Amino acid sequence: MIMINKAKTIGYRRLFAIVSLIGAIYAAYGASSTLTWPGITWYIICIAALLLVKDPRFVILLWFAVATHIILSGYQLWLWQTQQITPCIYCSSAALCVLIATTVLYRPLLSALLVLFMIGMLCAWPFIFPPSCGC
Repeated sequence: MIMINKAKTIGYRRLFAIVSLIGAIYAAYGASSTLTWPGITWYIICIAALLLVKDPRFVILLWFAVATHIILSGYQLWLWQTQQITPCIYCSSAALCVLIATTVLYRPLLSALLVLFMIGMLCAWPFIFPPSCGC
């Protein structure tokens, strides 16, 4: 437990979710697309809700972010199949970070498996989607 203002405590689940959302902010900033700043703003709102709200219904904010990332990831894969546009590794990393942040609040062990999946995805990305530099 970490004490904030000597009155509020943050559990390890919320702390890990905050760290994961900070990772999502970093990944979204690396993407530098048109959806970067709305995504970063939403992640900051989710972090503020994690820190300030004790009501468990705030997780709806995180589930909305997960649903949005599922739609955007599906669109990325559709563009890859139809127009041969390589998916963005930063967008996929941000999606996994948000999924980890949401999952850790319910099932911490499942989020550990998602972390292992994310590490594997990041290591295998250059082999699955080779860079198209035209060389």
